[in-house]
Amino acid sequence: MKNFVLYFILLASFISCKKEDDTNNNSWGTISALRNGENWTGEISAVVNDFPSDTGIIINIHSVDKIKFGDDYLVFFKVPPIIDKYPLSMTSLYVKDSLIGSGYSIWVSDGHVLGDAYKLLEGDPIEDYIEITEISGDEIKGNFQVSYFRDNPEDPNRPTPDTLIFTDGRFHTRIRN
Repeated sequence: MKNFVLYFILLASFISCKKEDDTNNNSWGTISALRNGENWTGEISAVVNDFPSDTGIIINIHSVDKIKFGDDYLVFFKVPPIIDKYPLSMTSLYVKDSLIGSGYSIWVSDGHVLGDAYKLLEGDPIEDYIEITEISGDEIKGNFQVSYFRDNPEDPNRPTPDTLIFTDGRFHTRIRN
């Protein structure tokens, strides 16, 4: 949990810093999915993963849902920029291995306080994967589906669901160095 929360703190810092220095916060492309059966979209960006593991790319998706939960972040990390379908695993960005990971978090107070952290759901009801379907220059397209469980059950009164299931995920973005 500690590494997971630390990663999302670093991710949120990265994203918020980029918002201040760039008018389009470095997002480019399209993202759509069903989150627990409801349409879900956001802003997407991808970067070469040069810290700390030097493996693959990181795909960041940021969505703002002020009415329901707050700012939410979906991330895929250590994704090889090669056309293929990759299973998602419980791994860390800080471990140099060949596993591809994913996480989801919800931030409150304008993106400055972690509200909920989610991890991949073990024995999940769907196959967790990210699939790279097309690469052209720095542009990348793909599909995904993934399920998560809320990793901070000590606060059962939060209005967020215990389980999140993303299906029919589609994305198109550019990989920045």
